[in-house]
Amino acid sequence: MELILQEMNEFIWLMEQTLWWIGCVIVIILGFIFIKRMKENPVSKKFTTGLAVFAFTYGIARILENIRKYIVAGYENRTDISDAWIAGDQIAGINYTLRILYYAIAWFGIATFYFVSEKYVFKGKYKYILTISSIIEGIVSILNYIPEDGPHIITTAISAIGFFIAAIFPVVLYAQMGLQNTGVLRKSCFIVAIGMAIFVTSVVADLPESTYIVNLVGGTPLPVWITSIVAPICLFVGMFTLTMGFRQMFSSLF
Repeated sequence: MELILQEMNEFIWLMEQTLWWIGCVIVIILGFIFIKRMKENPVSKKFTTGLAVFAFTYGIARILENIRKYIVAGYENRTDISDAWIAGDQIAGINYTLRILYYAIAWFGIATFYFVSEKYVFKGKYKYILTISSIIEGIVSILNYIPEDGPHIITTAISAIGFFIAAIFPVVLYAQMGLQNTGVLRKSCFIVAIGMAIFVTSVVADLPESTYIVNLVGGTPLPVWITSIVAPICLFVGMFTLTMGFRQMFSSLF
């Protein structure tokens, strides 16, 4: 029985790696699609440039995380970050460096995406709160890794609040924009909102912060199928949906 369980875990581990690497390739390809769209429609150049930056930076960040998790840490240490936090410790060395780079690059891309959305879609209506909150969230997320005795409750709380604003609020805004419009713009806004919700699900499911908080509250970590299977699948489903939504939106906005 133990042998069967071990083989299943190893299979899930292999599938997880495969799905995340596929996700990286898909995101990078979408970046090139945005560039192609930018060349086809110069009017929307600045907006699509932001989307391309988002796709490329998130793809690069995810590649770094894949290297950290699947090559540097490996199977035996696949939950090393949350395990270290629970033990009151931190990851170190190249593990630490790659994780910090992941956050810095990923949140830079997300902030860029929010900036172009707020400037060219929402026309500055929300005072760039999404851009600001994403920058703050990126900084606080990195600060979670600085204390030697694990993340402090204050930074964890701020990170949770910042993530809510940076991740959930945009979904609401695009859905609201859909309700306020008609035709193609209405449909595209709803598609973007759905895509963002799926993408956020991917991010949340993969975050060690999620496992850490769930473990603190419930005493057990997130089920492995959520972090290993659901998260990567939601990544490329969410990105595809976002692309479809923005592709339709371009014809309405520009």
